[in-house]
Amino acid sequence: MPDQGGAADAVRNLKDVKVDMLLPGVTLSTGPDDAFPIETMQLMRFKDERWQLFGKPVDTRKEFGSPAN
Repeated sequence: MPDQGGAADAVRNLKDVKVDMLLPGVTLSTGPDDAFPIETMQLMRFKDERWQLFGKPVDTRKEFGSPAN
């Protein structure tokens, strides 16, 4: 079983990990200097008593750049 430091190192090295709970096309990625695993978003609107996705998923890293350190 990994210790706390080993677990922290492991989550700092994710690359395009797919998680069933996330929207299709959204993956998790981290790196030594990037601790934000989810940087993809998709717009939704409320219509006919429910939320509906529209448009394509947006990779915020490509659209807006990496978060400031």
